[in-house]
Amino acid sequence: MADPMTLSFYVAMQAAGAIGSFLDTQSRIQMLQLGKSVDDAMYNANMATIEANAAKGSQASMDALRENLGTQLVVQAARGTGGGGTAGALANKSVKSTQEDLAQGRLNLMAQKANLKTQHIKSGLEVLASETQLGQQFRKEVFDMAAADIALFGLRNK
Repeated sequence: MADPMTLSFYVAMQAAGAIGSFLDTQSRIQMLQLGKSVDDAMYNANMATIEANAAKGSQASMDALRENLGTQLVVQAARGTGGGGTAGALANKSVKSTQEDLAQGRLNLMAQKANLKTQHIKSGLEVLASETQLGQQFRKEVFDMAAADIALFGLRNK
């Protein structure tokens, strides 16, 4: 059996090492969580930007439709034609085209949002995996120290 002073010193050094390792692990986890917070803020900002751009595009399409229909009405009035026949068909074609553009814009918006959400989820999973790995590494270090104590000082059941 080893000298009690040597054993006490060794245990104290191991405790200090375990505390240092624990604090290092906690610091790394806090950094990961801080990075996740920044990623969350970026996700929210990007989502708001995508939605604002989509709304701006929808508004631009509606403005273009109003301008197109207004121009058609002016041309028809100048020709002395009414709202029926060819003029009505042109107006319907313009409205249908704008509706198709808006529908495509909604689909694009959904795709962009889904892509952004997928990236955000993937980032969250990577942070979780890193936190798990740090925790497992810390537990392994603690158990390795305990195993070293048993081997070094023969603390097995006698």
